[in-house]
Amino acid sequence: MSMLRLGTHELPAAEVVLVQTLFRLFAYRENFHWCLASAPPYDALLMNGASDAVTNNPPPLFIT
Repeated sequence: MSMLRLGTHELPAAEVVLVQTLFRLFAYRENFHWCLASAPPYDALLMNGASDAVTNNPPPLFIT
């Protein structure tokens, strides 16, 4: 299976570090097929909920 790409947008630095840490913890598992991507295209995107991009133009799937 190919790697799925996760991006972050307008997250505080501490939250990005938390996601990076979680990825390091789970990366040893054979069935963990995610990598953090610094540029598009993304398979999934984590965004700051207070971002103008979210409040003015909500995505099709918005999990709070």
